[in-house]
Amino acid sequence: DDIVMLVFSGHGQEVFNKDDKKSTYFAPIDGKRSQPKTLVDMTEILEMVSGCGSRNVIIADMCREIYSPNKGKGVDIDNLKVPKNCAILFGCESTQLSFVNESLKHSLFSYAIVDVLKEYRTTGWSVSWTGLVNGVE
Repeated sequence: DDIVMLVFSGHGQEVFNKDDKKSTYFAPIDGKRSQPKTLVDMTEILEMVSGCGSRNVIIADMCREIYSPNKGKGVDIDNLKVPKNCAILFGCESTQLSFVNESLKHSLFSYAIVDVLKEYRTTGWSVSWTGLVNGVE
């Protein structure tokens, strides 16, 4: 009954690899689009968590499916094969960008996730997928 929660907050990136196959990555602050080894391969993350025997939640606060000449293309969920024991909660809808709110020092989505998790910790309740999604909405 364990739940593994991974949180990625930053830029989503689709890059063509050397085999001309499109791969989906999370770009950390020091990630370089032209150097996939500096990026986090989301397919590898999904493969890794699919075999761990737990239920898995991935929080993905990153841009989706919007081309930026400086950053490339955001994350297109159609390129990801999400295992049955895993759910992904994105910070924005398809074709949207995820922005940092300067006064919060987070995006509104990340702020809401942290707020919901604090409430669960304060009350002692167990975190549920439905409760997390409803709390963020």
